Parts: sequence; structure tokens; C-alpha cells
Amino acid sequence: MPELPEVETVRRGLMKLIIGEEIAKVSLYYDKIVENADKGKFAADLEGEVFQNVLRRGKFLIFQTDHYDLVSHLRMEGKYALVDGVDPQNKHVHVVFEFESGKSLQYQDVRKFGRMMLLPRDTALHTYKGIIQLGPEPTPETFDATTFYNELHKNHAVIKPLLLNQKIVVGLGNIYVDEVLWKSKINPSLKASDIDRRHSNTLHKATIETLEEAIQHGGTTIRSYINADGQTGEHQNHLNVYGQKGQPCPRCKTPIDKYKLAGRSTHFCPKCQPLPDYKVSVIGITGGIATGKSTASLYLTSQGYTVIDADKIAHQILELPEIIERLEQSFGPTILTEQGLIDRKKLGAIAFVSEKEIAKLNAITQPLIRKTILEEIAKEKQTQIQEGKKNKIIFVDIPLLFEMNYEKEFDKIIVLSTDEKTQITRIKQRDNITKKQAQDIINRQLPLATKAAKADYVIDTTGLEAQTQAQLKNTLKEIL
Repeated sequence: MPELPEVETVRRGLMKLIIGEEIAKVSLYYDKIVENADKGKFAADLEGEVFQNVLRRGKFLIFQTDHYDLVSHLRMEGKYALVDGVDPQNKHVHVVFEFESGKSLQYQDVRKFGRMMLLPRDTALHTYKGIIQLGPEPTPETFDATTFYNELHKNHAVIKPLLLNQKIVVGLGNIYVDEVLWKSKINPSLKASDIDRRHSNTLHKATIETLEEAIQHGGTTIRSYINADGQTGEHQNHLNVYGQKGQPCPRCKTPIDKYKLAGRSTHFCPKCQPLPDYKVSVIGITGGIATGKSTASLYLTSQGYTVIDADKIAHQILELPEIIERLEQSFGPTILTEQGLIDRKKLGAIAFVSEKEIAKLNAITQPLIRKTILEEIAKEKQTQIQEGKKNKIIFVDIPLLFEMNYEKEFDKIIVLSTDEKTQITRIKQRDNITKKQAQDIINRQLPLATKAAKADYVIDTTGLEAQTQAQLKNTLKEIL
């Protein structure tokens, strides 16, 4: 998408090309380009008008004629070109302004996202909704450093998306936000309110200087941008971080990194712009079989919390060819389905008959399960920090938390517990087995009382689901 420097470059080019040209006819080939106007009226109003000036506000162009302001937003790939003759140059030309001189100004837009709006002369800057919501222009005269700092100081949003919204200052699109944050040594995921006055002043200065430099270079051409003269910009040759993943930082030589932030590709230097040290709590959830771990996890997920499911990870591990091969070698071919996959019930019937067999199974699967769980925790930590989430908590539902010595991986541990009678009833109903079989399964696990003694919080799941949820809600308040 053309950003402020590109739009300003287009404006300057148009000033040289169309000022004084009288419009003889307007041909509109895609009606939706024009907001709230029918095809005939839009064309009729402009016929006989003369282009007097071209203004810019943010990324909006304002063509001023004798009686009208024609507001234009290029969106993703809009372009203007002055051509000899009046015939559309290609199928992507949607508006043609024919001039009495025989030339024409043609608006081309491959994606048809661009928009135009015709308003009375000298009203666009004060009445057009998209314009009046904009922040100050990035110039020393209009962009005040103290006001900028005050706006940041009271805002708890993440700095990059905040700068992109055009309300604190206009002109910073995805490319230039990455550039000015790098120059200011500010991490894109830092909360605006955590930026001190010194860094705010640096960011203020970098914003003005970077956008002015880009204008002097004729804008940045990453994909398809060209100016009104049909020329590409040159500022892409002066970018420090945007599009430079893996390249050495111009300041410290650390490889530039890239990640997604608020849906946008984001480039930064890990050394010059370190991630903010926001605390993310990792909470382990465990218990015995049929104590309600899945129910608790579903509730936490419904409340917007991230829950990493160790059982799900374990199932995925059992589908890996190298794990299938090792399990077949250890427990025999009878554990496989006709498709060559692991039959978990058959594997359980063989592996859970003794401590020795269980240990053999764990030796094959648990190292990779542990590695994957820790990788998921690390990945989610980074995501939560980068997105600036308020309640930064990761829950990990892990049945064998104590058995596999995961205690040191968690800040707090929640154990879900119930009485043995309820456990047996739930197992019988779930697995359609006898009371003795259910009791044998329970006996093979670490006693619930032992787990509860090691926990930071114990939640009794014997009662109704609503009672369990109430206990979880109270526990969350304590954790937060």
C-alpha cells in the first residue's frame, strides 16, 4: 500500500502534470470507485472544471477544481498517469478524466480498492470522515513532541499498532513504523505507556526525519508502486530493517528478525530492540484420571486463556513414523492398525500392565513430548508478549506432571481432585469397564493425596461443573 511518502510523491508529480487542465469529459468504468454518487452526476459535476491544486492529508489526495474537492485514496495499488489520448491504457483503468488538451488523467487500480468522493470546494479537510479523524502531519510545525509523549504515556496499547492507526501521527504505514522504531531502539511490542520521555523524543524526531527522507527518495517501491511520472521510488535502497530478515543490523550486526504483530509482518533487531521483560506466568494443571482436567481446560479456554494440551501433543507424537517404528519394535506389531498407525487401546493394554512396561513406553515417547511442550510454552510466551496481552498466563494441562518431573517448569501448579468413589464411577461410565478394572487404573497412578500435597492450589471437582468453575475463577483471582 502506498504510504505517506509515496502519496506525497504522487501529489508533487500531479502538480506538475495537471494544474490548469480543463476537464472535457469523465468516464467511470467501475461505479464503486466513487462513494455515494451515481455515475452520471459524478461525471456531469466535473465536466468543465479546471484542476487548480492538489493537496494531501495523510494518505488522502485532494484534487481541487473551481468548485469541488475530489478526495482520492489509493488504497493498495491505485495509480494515476497522464497519457496522450483518452482511451484506457489497460483493463485496470477505472476512471478517465479527459482534458480539452487531448490528454487524459487515468486512474488505474488492479484490486479496485481505491475510492473517490466529490465534495464542495474547501470542505474536505473539515468534513470528510476519513480525514477529520487523522492525527497531525509529521512536520516540525504540526507534530508537537510534548503532545506526542502525553498521548503515548496515557495509552496502554502496543506501540506499533498504535502508530499504524494514524490518530497520534499520520504517515506511518508498516514499512516506516518498523524503520522509525529501529532508529529509536524501541521494540515494536512495547506498550506505548512504557516508553520514557527520552525514547519518545527520539521516536518523534525519527518519524519526521524518516518520512522526509523517504519523500526525498521518491518513496519506497516494494511491489508495484510508481509515481505519477511512471517512475519507481528509491527509498527501498535505504531501508534498515524492513524486508531485511537475516541481514546484519546496520548498527550492531545482529541478524534482523521478523515476526507477526497484530497481523502485520514486523522487522526488528533483537539486540538493539530487545523484547520487553513482561512476566508471563505458566500454570500447570494436573490431577488423576477422571478428575475433570478436560472440563477445566474447556472453561479456561472459554475465558480467553491459552491452554496447552499435553495429551493432544502426546497423540501427535504417536503419529510420527520414527515413534511408531520404535514402539512396534518394543511392544510388537499387534499395537498397529491395518493402516500401520498406533492403536492406542491395544498399546495401553500391553504397556500399562507393569511399572517396567510403562517405563519403557515413557522412555520412547516422553523426551519428545517434553521437548514439544516446552517449545509450545516458549512460542506462546513470545506471542503473548508481542501482542501485549494484559493477563499473561499460559495453562498446561498435563496428566503426568509430577510423574515426569515437570514441577520446575511451572510458576504455580493446580491439582484437580475428587474422591475415589466418584473417580471410579466416572471411569466406568466413560470406558465401559468394571469397578475392578477402574480401581486397577487408579492404583497404577500417583495417589491424588500425594499430588495435592505438592500443589499450590487444589480444586475439588466432586460437585457440579458450576462449582468447579467458581473455584477456578477464585484461583485465577489469586494468581493474577
